[in-house]
Amino acid sequence: MKKSKIYFAALLCMTMQAVSTFAQDVTVPTTQLPEAAKAFVQNYFPGQVIDYAVYDSDFDGDAYEACLNNGVEIDFDLAGNWEMVDCNYNAVPYGIVPPPIANFVDAHYGSTDIVKIDKEHYGYEVQLSNDIELKFTADGQLLAYDD
Repeated sequence: MKKSKIYFAALLCMTMQAVSTFAQDVTVPTTQLPEAAKAFVQNYFPGQVIDYAVYDSDFDGDAYEACLNNGVEIDFDLAGNWEMVDCNYNAVPYGIVPPPIANFVDAHYGSTDIVKIDKEHYGYEVQLSNDIELKFTADGQLLAYDD
């Protein structure tokens, strides 16, 4: 009985170590971001500065997270392609949103802004300034909404 408790405790410690090894966020110099990520920020958020960047290694894969001095948060893949843009109650720049999604939101929600857009395996998820979340296919067809 005593041996089994020791083995169990050892196994538990090894498991916890393995999990913490795979899920690591490391602050990196902003110069370490891929050039495409830096160009994206300059193009869509002119005048803003990247306050800090984090290299995120977890079960979903490796990626970068960047936070701008105005509070905007952007996730990038390793090549520097955006994966998520969260403008925290301000409008996501128009050019980021695929035209069919922008047109749908304009037609059905009028002056409501898209404040967050996230690439998902099925397409896109957007959050509107009125807290409605919409899910779209990759080609911009509405899949679901959550109010």
